[in-house]
Amino acid sequence: MKVWAFISVALKRLRSRLSLTVLLIISVALNVGLMVAVPVFSGAVSMRMMQEEFAFRTKTLGRPTFSLRFYCMPNVERPMGIEEVEYNRDWIADMLRRNLSLPIQLVYMQVESPMYHLRPQEGDLRYTGDYLGSVKVAYVQDIEQHIEVVNGLPYGPVNTTILPVWVEQAMADELAVQINEVYDLGDLYTKAVEPIKVQVVGFWRAKDPTEKYWYMDPTWSFDGILVTTREHYRTFIYPRAGERSSFAFWYFIMDDTKLNLDRAPFYIANTEAIAREVQRRLPNGRLDSAPLEELARGQRRKVSLSIILFGFAVPLFGILIFFMVSIANMAARYQSREIAMLSSRGSSRIQIISLIFIETLVILAIGCPLGVVLGMALAASWATPSALCISSSASRWKCIWPRWIGAWWAWRRWSVSSPAWCPAG
Repeated sequence: MKVWAFISVALKRLRSRLSLTVLLIISVALNVGLMVAVPVFSGAVSMRMMQEEFAFRTKTLGRPTFSLRFYCMPNVERPMGIEEVEYNRDWIADMLRRNLSLPIQLVYMQVESPMYHLRPQEGDLRYTGDYLGSVKVAYVQDIEQHIEVVNGLPYGPVNTTILPVWVEQAMADELAVQINEVYDLGDLYTKAVEPIKVQVVGFWRAKDPTEKYWYMDPTWSFDGILVTTREHYRTFIYPRAGERSSFAFWYFIMDDTKLNLDRAPFYIANTEAIAREVQRRLPNGRLDSAPLEELARGQRRKVSLSIILFGFAVPLFGILIFFMVSIANMAARYQSREIAMLSSRGSSRIQIISLIFIETLVILAIGCPLGVVLGMALAASWATPSALCISSSASRWKCIWPRWIGAWWAWRRWSVSSPAWCPAG
Protein backbone atom coordinates (compact mmCIF):
# COMPACT_ATOMS: atom_id res chain seq x y z
CA MET A 1 0.00 0.00 0.00
CA LYS A 2 1.08 3.54 -0.69
CA VAL A 3 1.35 6.11 2.07
CA TRP A 4 -1.83 7.95 1.08
CA ALA A 5 -3.69 4.65 0.99
CA PHE A 6 -2.56 3.94 4.57
CA ILE A 7 -3.71 7.39 5.68
CA SER A 8 -7.07 7.00 3.94
CA VAL A 9 -7.72 3.60 5.53
CA ALA A 10 -6.62 4.88 8.97
CA LEU A 11 -8.96 7.89 8.78
CA LYS A 12 -11.86 5.70 7.69
CA ARG A 13 -11.22 3.29 10.60
CA LEU A 14 -11.15 6.21 13.06
CA ARG A 15 -14.32 7.67 11.57
CA SER A 16 -16.11 4.30 11.74
CA ARG A 17 -15.74 4.31 15.54
CA LEU A 18 -16.09 8.06 16.00
CA SER A 19 -17.32 7.96 19.61
CA LEU A 20 -14.36 5.85 20.80
CA THR A 21 -11.94 8.04 18.82
CA VAL A 22 -13.35 11.18 20.44
CA LEU A 23 -13.05 9.61 23.90
CA LEU A 24 -9.43 8.65 23.22
CA ILE A 25 -8.64 12.18 22.06
CA ILE A 26 -10.29 13.61 25.19
CA SER A 27 -8.32 11.24 27.46
CA VAL A 28 -5.03 12.19 25.79
CA ALA A 29 -5.92 15.90 26.04
CA LEU A 30 -6.77 15.58 29.73
CA ASN A 31 -3.50 13.82 30.55
CA VAL A 32 -1.39 16.24 28.55
CA GLY A 33 -3.34 19.19 29.97
CA LEU A 34 -2.65 18.08 33.52
CA MET A 35 1.03 17.57 32.74
CA VAL A 36 1.23 21.06 31.25
CA ALA A 37 -0.85 22.84 33.91
CA VAL A 38 1.28 21.81 36.90
CA PRO A 39 4.69 23.09 35.69
CA VAL A 40 3.16 26.18 34.08
CA PHE A 41 1.30 27.11 37.26
CA SER A 42 4.28 26.43 39.54
CA GLY A 43 6.52 28.37 37.18
CA ALA A 44 4.05 31.26 37.05
CA VAL A 45 3.73 31.44 40.83
CA SER A 46 7.49 31.18 41.35
CA MET A 47 8.16 33.78 38.67
CA ARG A 48 5.62 36.11 40.21
CA MET A 49 7.17 35.76 43.65
CA MET A 50 10.63 36.22 42.21
CA GLN A 51 9.45 39.34 40.37
CA GLU A 52 8.18 40.71 43.68
CA GLU A 53 11.59 40.02 45.22
CA PHE A 54 13.24 41.71 42.25
CA ALA A 55 10.81 44.63 42.59
CA PHE A 56 11.87 45.03 46.23
CA ARG A 57 15.51 44.82 45.13
CA THR A 58 14.84 47.40 42.44
CA LYS A 59 13.10 49.69 44.93
CA THR A 60 15.85 49.47 47.53
CA LEU A 61 18.84 49.47 45.15
CA GLY A 62 17.28 51.22 42.17
CA ARG A 63 18.26 48.47 39.72
CA PRO A 64 16.22 46.45 37.19
CA THR A 65 15.38 42.77 37.57
CA PHE A 66 18.33 41.03 35.91
CA SER A 67 21.21 43.50 36.07
CA LEU A 68 24.90 42.82 36.60
CA ARG A 69 27.82 45.08 37.38
CA PHE A 70 31.46 44.24 36.75
CA TYR A 71 34.32 46.50 37.78
CA CYS A 72 38.09 46.64 37.75
CA MET A 73 40.75 48.82 39.41
CA PRO A 74 43.71 49.42 37.08
CA ASN A 75 47.12 50.39 38.39
CA VAL A 76 50.45 51.56 37.02
CA GLU A 77 51.58 47.99 36.38
CA ARG A 78 48.33 47.20 34.52
CA PRO A 79 47.00 50.50 33.14
CA MET A 80 43.67 50.74 31.34
CA GLY A 81 42.55 53.63 29.20
CA ILE A 82 39.13 54.29 27.71
CA GLU A 83 39.97 52.22 24.64
CA GLU A 84 40.75 49.16 26.76
CA VAL A 85 37.64 49.75 28.90
CA GLU A 86 35.50 49.82 25.75
CA TYR A 87 37.15 46.64 24.47
CA ASN A 88 36.47 44.87 27.76
CA ARG A 89 32.88 46.16 27.71
CA ASP A 90 32.32 44.40 24.38
CA TRP A 91 34.14 41.30 25.58
CA ILE A 92 31.99 40.96 28.70
CA ALA A 93 28.82 41.70 26.73
CA ASP A 94 29.68 38.94 24.26
CA MET A 95 30.26 36.48 27.11
CA LEU A 96 26.92 37.39 28.67
CA ARG A 97 25.01 36.92 25.41
CA ARG A 98 26.64 33.61 24.56
CA ASN A 99 26.67 32.07 28.03
CA LEU A 100 23.33 33.30 29.40
CA SER A 101 21.38 33.12 26.10
CA LEU A 102 19.64 36.38 27.03
CA PRO A 103 19.63 39.64 25.05
CA ILE A 104 21.20 42.73 26.58
CA GLN A 105 18.84 45.69 26.89
CA LEU A 106 21.30 48.34 28.06
CA VAL A 107 25.00 48.81 28.74
CA TYR A 108 26.39 51.52 31.03
CA MET A 109 30.13 52.24 31.20
CA GLN A 110 31.96 54.64 33.51
CA VAL A 111 35.69 55.41 33.60
CA GLU A 112 37.12 57.31 36.58
CA SER A 113 40.45 59.01 37.11
CA PRO A 114 42.54 58.74 40.28
CA MET A 115 41.33 60.76 43.26
CA TYR A 116 42.34 64.42 43.43
CA HIS A 117 41.96 67.30 45.86
CA LEU A 118 39.74 70.03 44.45
CA ARG A 119 41.52 73.25 45.42
CA PRO A 120 40.67 76.91 44.84
CA GLN A 121 43.09 79.01 42.81
CA GLU A 122 45.88 80.72 44.72
CA GLY A 123 44.77 84.13 45.89
CA ASP A 124 41.06 83.26 45.81
CA LEU A 125 39.87 84.81 49.08
CA ARG A 126 36.37 83.34 48.92
CA TYR A 127 37.58 80.06 50.40
CA THR A 128 39.19 79.67 53.79
CA GLY A 129 40.30 76.05 53.45
CA ASP A 130 43.06 74.50 51.36
CA TYR A 131 40.69 72.31 49.35
CA LEU A 132 36.97 71.87 48.73
CA GLY A 133 36.91 68.10 48.76
CA SER A 134 38.11 64.93 47.09
CA VAL A 135 36.92 64.44 43.51
CA LYS A 136 37.43 62.26 40.45
CA VAL A 137 37.12 63.08 36.77
CA ALA A 138 34.90 60.62 34.90
CA TYR A 139 33.81 59.78 31.40
CA VAL A 140 30.36 58.14 31.16
CA GLN A 141 29.19 56.44 27.99
CA ASP A 142 26.10 58.04 26.38
CA ILE A 143 25.44 60.29 29.38
CA GLU A 144 24.48 63.19 27.09
CA GLN A 145 21.28 61.31 26.15
CA HIS A 146 20.10 61.11 29.75
CA ILE A 147 20.99 64.51 31.24
CA GLU A 148 19.97 68.11 30.78
CA VAL A 149 22.37 70.98 31.33
CA VAL A 150 20.56 73.48 33.53
CA ASN A 151 23.27 76.13 33.35
CA GLY A 152 26.36 76.69 31.25
CA LEU A 153 27.59 75.07 28.04
CA PRO A 154 25.93 71.99 26.59
CA TYR A 155 27.75 68.72 27.12
CA GLY A 156 30.21 68.17 24.31
CA PRO A 157 33.55 69.33 22.89
CA VAL A 158 34.84 72.64 24.23
CA ASN A 159 37.69 74.60 22.64
CA THR A 160 39.84 75.29 25.71
CA THR A 161 43.31 74.69 27.10
CA ILE A 162 41.85 73.86 30.53
CA LEU A 163 40.02 70.62 31.35
CA PRO A 164 36.25 71.43 31.08
CA VAL A 165 33.97 69.62 33.51
CA TRP A 166 30.26 69.43 34.16
CA VAL A 167 29.07 69.18 37.77
CA GLU A 168 25.89 67.53 38.98
CA GLN A 169 23.46 70.17 40.30
CA ALA A 170 23.30 68.87 43.89
CA MET A 171 27.10 68.73 44.14
CA ALA A 172 27.40 72.23 42.67
CA ASP A 173 24.96 73.58 45.26
CA GLU A 174 26.86 71.85 48.06
CA LEU A 175 30.27 73.21 46.99
CA ALA A 176 28.85 76.60 45.90
CA VAL A 177 30.88 76.52 42.71
CA GLN A 178 30.02 78.87 39.85
CA ILE A 179 30.03 78.62 36.09
CA ASN A 180 33.42 79.41 34.43
CA GLU A 181 35.30 79.23 37.72
CA VAL A 182 38.73 77.56 37.53
CA TYR A 183 40.05 75.16 40.17
CA ASP A 184 43.09 72.97 40.68
CA LEU A 185 43.08 69.20 40.90
CA GLY A 186 45.96 68.52 43.25
CA ASP A 187 47.72 65.32 44.16
CA LEU A 188 46.35 63.66 47.28
CA TYR A 189 49.72 63.24 48.95
CA THR A 190 51.91 66.18 47.94
CA LYS A 191 51.60 69.72 46.66
CA ALA A 192 54.86 69.43 44.78
CA VAL A 193 53.13 67.85 41.78
CA GLU A 194 51.75 70.41 39.35
CA PRO A 195 47.95 70.35 39.58
CA ILE A 196 45.51 69.89 36.70
CA LYS A 197 43.48 73.01 36.07
CA VAL A 198 39.75 72.45 35.55
CA GLN A 199 36.99 74.84 34.57
CA VAL A 200 33.37 74.35 35.54
CA VAL A 201 31.51 74.89 32.26
CA GLY A 202 28.08 73.55 33.17
CA PHE A 203 25.69 72.16 35.78
CA TRP A 204 23.60 69.13 34.89
CA ARG A 205 20.89 66.93 36.30
CA ALA A 206 19.33 63.66 35.19
CA LYS A 207 16.27 63.90 32.96
CA ASP A 208 14.74 61.01 34.90
CA PRO A 209 16.75 59.82 37.94
CA THR A 210 14.58 56.70 38.17
CA GLU A 211 15.17 55.38 34.64
CA LYS A 212 17.03 52.10 34.40
CA TYR A 213 20.04 53.72 32.70
CA TRP A 214 21.34 54.91 36.07
CA TYR A 215 23.09 52.32 38.19
CA MET A 216 22.31 54.39 41.28
CA ASP A 217 20.54 57.65 42.01
CA PRO A 218 22.78 60.17 40.21
CA THR A 219 22.22 62.84 42.86
CA TRP A 220 24.49 60.92 45.20
CA SER A 221 26.36 58.49 42.92
CA PHE A 222 27.91 61.52 41.18
CA ASP A 223 28.76 63.27 44.41
CA GLY A 224 32.48 63.89 44.04
CA ILE A 225 32.47 63.17 40.29
CA LEU A 226 33.40 65.78 37.67
CA VAL A 227 32.05 64.66 34.31
CA THR A 228 33.95 65.35 31.10
CA THR A 229 33.95 64.10 27.53
CA ARG A 230 35.90 61.19 26.10
CA GLU A 231 38.42 63.34 24.22
CA HIS A 232 38.98 65.76 27.09
CA TYR A 233 39.60 62.84 29.44
CA ARG A 234 42.19 61.40 27.06
CA THR A 235 43.83 64.80 26.51
CA PHE A 236 44.11 65.97 30.11
CA ILE A 237 44.09 62.86 32.31
CA TYR A 238 46.23 60.40 30.33
CA PRO A 239 49.45 62.43 30.58
CA ARG A 240 49.06 62.87 34.35
CA ALA A 241 47.90 59.39 35.40
CA GLY A 242 50.14 56.41 34.73
CA GLU A 243 47.25 54.01 35.28
CA ARG A 244 45.02 56.15 32.99
CA SER A 245 42.02 55.19 35.14
CA SER A 246 41.74 54.09 38.74
CA PHE A 247 38.26 52.58 38.53
CA ALA A 248 36.05 51.41 35.67
CA PHE A 249 32.78 49.56 35.72
CA TRP A 250 30.27 48.09 33.31
CA TYR A 251 26.60 47.79 34.11
CA PHE A 252 24.53 45.37 32.02
CA ILE A 253 20.74 45.04 32.03
CA MET A 254 19.52 41.74 30.61
CA ASP A 255 16.13 41.15 29.00
CA ASP A 256 14.26 39.41 31.84
CA THR A 257 11.21 38.69 29.62
CA LYS A 258 13.22 35.75 28.25
CA LEU A 259 14.05 34.51 31.74
CA ASN A 260 13.28 30.82 32.33
CA LEU A 261 13.28 29.60 35.93
CA ASP A 262 13.97 26.04 34.78
CA ARG A 263 17.39 27.32 33.71
CA ALA A 264 18.25 29.06 36.99
CA PRO A 265 21.20 26.70 37.70
CA PHE A 266 22.42 27.42 34.15
CA TYR A 267 22.25 31.19 34.72
CA ILE A 268 23.96 30.97 38.09
CA ALA A 269 26.78 28.65 36.94
CA ASN A 270 27.52 30.65 33.80
CA THR A 271 27.40 33.99 35.59
CA GLU A 272 29.88 32.71 38.16
CA ALA A 273 32.08 31.38 35.34
CA ILE A 274 32.05 34.81 33.67
CA ALA A 275 32.91 36.44 36.99
CA ARG A 276 35.90 34.12 37.37
CA GLU A 277 37.08 34.97 33.87
CA VAL A 278 36.77 38.72 34.58
CA GLN A 279 38.70 38.28 37.82
CA ARG A 280 41.43 36.37 35.98
CA ARG A 281 41.89 38.75 33.06
CA LEU A 282 41.25 42.22 34.47
CA PRO A 283 43.21 44.04 37.19
CA ASN A 284 41.28 43.50 40.42
CA GLY A 285 38.23 42.57 38.34
CA ARG A 286 35.07 41.58 40.20
CA LEU A 287 31.34 41.00 39.81
CA ASP A 288 29.74 42.94 42.64
CA SER A 289 26.05 42.98 41.70
CA ALA A 290 23.95 40.12 40.30
CA PRO A 291 20.58 38.53 41.23
CA LEU A 292 22.07 35.08 41.77
CA GLU A 293 20.48 34.52 45.18
CA GLU A 294 17.04 35.54 43.90
CA LEU A 295 17.39 33.11 40.98
CA ALA A 296 18.44 30.28 43.29
CA ARG A 297 15.49 30.89 45.62
CA GLY A 298 13.07 31.10 42.69
CA GLN A 299 14.29 27.82 41.23
CA ARG A 300 14.09 26.02 44.60
CA ARG A 301 10.57 27.37 45.11
CA LYS A 302 9.49 26.16 41.66
CA VAL A 303 10.85 22.65 42.25
CA SER A 304 9.15 22.39 45.65
CA LEU A 305 5.83 23.65 44.32
CA SER A 306 5.98 21.31 41.31
CA ILE A 307 6.62 18.31 43.56
CA ILE A 308 3.69 19.21 45.80
CA LEU A 309 1.31 19.75 42.88
CA PHE A 310 2.38 16.58 41.10
CA GLY A 311 1.84 14.71 44.36
CA PHE A 312 -1.73 15.95 44.50
CA ALA A 313 -2.17 15.15 40.80
CA VAL A 314 -1.00 11.51 41.01
CA PRO A 315 -4.48 10.10 41.88
CA LEU A 316 -6.02 12.06 39.05
CA PHE A 317 -3.35 10.81 36.70
CA GLY A 318 -4.20 7.25 37.74
CA ILE A 319 -7.91 7.78 37.07
CA LEU A 320 -7.26 9.35 33.67
CA ILE A 321 -4.82 6.63 32.63
CA PHE A 322 -7.29 3.93 33.72
CA PHE A 323 -10.00 5.68 31.70
CA MET A 324 -7.76 5.89 28.65
CA VAL A 325 -6.72 2.22 28.89
CA SER A 326 -10.35 1.18 29.21
CA ILE A 327 -11.34 3.16 26.11
CA ALA A 328 -8.33 1.82 24.20
CA ASN A 329 -9.27 -1.73 25.26
CA MET A 330 -12.78 -1.21 23.91
CA ALA A 331 -11.38 0.17 20.66
CA ALA A 332 -9.00 -2.77 20.27
CA ARG A 333 -11.82 -5.27 20.77
CA TYR A 334 -13.99 -3.31 18.35
CA GLN A 335 -11.38 -3.55 15.59
CA SER A 336 -10.18 -7.13 16.20
CA ARG A 337 -12.31 -8.46 13.34
CA GLU A 338 -10.98 -5.79 11.00
CA ILE A 339 -7.40 -6.74 11.87
CA ALA A 340 -8.20 -10.41 11.32
CA MET A 341 -9.80 -9.59 7.96
CA LEU A 342 -6.75 -7.56 6.86
CA SER A 343 -4.53 -10.48 7.86
CA SER A 344 -6.65 -12.91 5.87
CA ARG A 345 -6.42 -10.62 2.80
CA GLY A 346 -2.65 -10.81 2.84
CA SER A 347 -1.70 -7.75 4.89
CA SER A 348 1.61 -8.26 6.68
CA ARG A 349 2.24 -7.52 10.33
CA ILE A 350 4.37 -4.51 9.32
CA GLN A 351 1.48 -3.08 7.29
CA ILE A 352 -0.99 -3.55 10.16
CA ILE A 353 1.44 -2.00 12.62
CA SER A 354 1.99 0.93 10.23
CA LEU A 355 -1.76 1.41 9.97
CA ILE A 356 -2.12 1.52 13.76
CA PHE A 357 0.87 3.86 13.99
CA ILE A 358 -0.84 6.33 11.64
CA GLU A 359 -4.02 6.14 13.74
CA THR A 360 -1.95 6.84 16.85
CA LEU A 361 -0.30 9.85 15.24
CA VAL A 362 -3.68 11.26 14.23
CA ILE A 363 -5.06 10.91 17.78
CA LEU A 364 -1.92 12.44 19.30
CA ALA A 365 -1.83 15.22 16.69
CA ILE A 366 -5.31 16.26 17.78
CA GLY A 367 -5.16 15.40 21.50
CA CYS A 368 -1.75 16.91 22.38
CA PRO A 369 -2.42 20.47 21.12
CA LEU A 370 -5.85 20.36 22.75
CA GLY A 371 -4.14 19.21 25.93
CA VAL A 372 -1.67 22.10 25.83
CA VAL A 373 -4.50 24.60 25.37
CA LEU A 374 -6.47 22.90 28.16
CA GLY A 375 -3.42 22.95 30.44
CA MET A 376 -2.78 26.63 29.84
CA ALA A 377 -6.46 27.40 30.44
CA LEU A 378 -6.39 25.37 33.66
CA ALA A 379 -3.22 27.13 34.84
CA ALA A 380 -4.81 30.49 33.95
CA SER A 381 -7.79 29.60 36.13
CA TRP A 382 -5.41 29.01 39.05
CA ALA A 383 -3.27 32.12 38.51
CA THR A 384 -3.69 35.48 36.83
CA PRO A 385 -2.86 35.32 33.11
CA SER A 386 -0.22 38.03 33.45
CA ALA A 387 1.68 35.82 35.87
CA LEU A 388 1.87 32.87 33.50
CA CYS A 389 5.33 32.16 32.18
CA ILE A 390 4.79 30.00 29.11
CA SER A 391 8.44 29.72 28.37
CA SER A 392 9.07 28.01 31.69
CA SER A 393 6.98 25.05 30.58
CA ALA A 394 8.68 24.70 27.22
CA SER A 395 11.21 22.20 28.48
CA ARG A 396 8.42 20.21 30.10
CA TRP A 397 6.47 20.09 26.81
CA LYS A 398 9.52 18.66 25.05
CA CYS A 399 9.35 15.72 27.43
CA ILE A 400 5.59 15.10 27.20
CA TRP A 401 5.02 14.04 23.61
CA PRO A 402 7.83 11.41 23.36
CA ARG A 403 6.48 9.67 26.48
CA TRP A 404 2.95 9.55 25.08
CA ILE A 405 4.01 8.32 21.66
CA GLY A 406 6.24 5.65 23.21
CA ALA A 407 3.64 4.41 25.68
CA TRP A 408 0.76 4.51 23.17
CA TRP A 409 2.80 2.79 20.46
CA ALA A 410 3.94 0.01 22.81
CA TRP A 411 0.36 -0.67 23.93
CA ARG A 412 -1.06 -0.69 20.39
CA ARG A 413 1.66 -3.02 19.18
CA TRP A 414 0.96 -5.36 22.06
CA SER A 415 -2.78 -5.21 21.24
CA VAL A 416 -2.09 -6.33 17.66
CA SER A 417 -0.06 -9.33 18.74
CA SER A 418 -2.46 -10.36 21.52
CA PRO A 419 -4.63 -13.46 20.61
CA ALA A 420 -7.57 -12.01 22.52
CA TRP A 421 -7.85 -9.05 20.15
CA CYS A 422 -6.49 -10.55 16.93
CA PRO A 423 -8.00 -14.00 16.43
CA ALA A 424 -6.60 -16.24 13.78
CA GLY A 425 -8.46 -15.78 10.56
